[in-house]
Amino acid sequence: MKMGQAADELHRFGVKIFVGPDVELDGRACIPIFHRWIQTKALDGLLIDVADYTHLVNGPKVVLVGHEGNLSVDDGGGRLGLMYTLKRAPAGLLADRLLGVVRTVATAGQLLESAAELGGRVTFLGNELAFMPNDRLLAPSGQVSDEMTRPTIRTVANRLFPDHSYGLSVDAVSRNSITFTVTHPDPLSTATLIERASSQPSS
Repeated sequence: MKMGQAADELHRFGVKIFVGPDVELDGRACIPIFHRWIQTKALDGLLIDVADYTHLVNGPKVVLVGHEGNLSVDDGGGRLGLMYTLKRAPAGLLADRLLGVVRTVATAGQLLESAAELGGRVTFLGNELAFMPNDRLLAPSGQVSDEMTRPTIRTVANRLFPDHSYGLSVDAVSRNSITFTVTHPDPLSTATLIERASSQPSS
């Protein structure tokens, strides 16, 4: 199997967006919001339950459990943000699945930004995203995973930042995890991030 084909077999990965400077996002305050999202079907896919892990340090604090994937308020790596982790998805190109996950996490971020319970105090950075393959068989940490997935990450980044003025860094956090971080110097709203992740590529 060629590397491009192997990358397209990846179905388990996460995408994280980060809160803005000096923003505090209380995981406990998100619990009733996430329950409401289940009732109103606020996000695509089947939403099932909410799990409270606010007693844990450096990781998911509150998880909105779904059939296709999980959304979590996450402070892993010492940075607070919102992460959507895909668990199962239809066949197709990895780039399309990644853009779908970007849409989902950015939509959730936009909903939190407008949630009355949070009083407009929460904002997310649309110009920085972390992509984390979560398949140790197909995407182990190290050079192989980097070479296999980097071209797809660039394809996605070119859609999100069409001027191509972004930076791409790779961090092999441990033997079992690798993170690709894409950063653009200019601010970007969650609304624009959703729009760009939803647009068709120009011919």
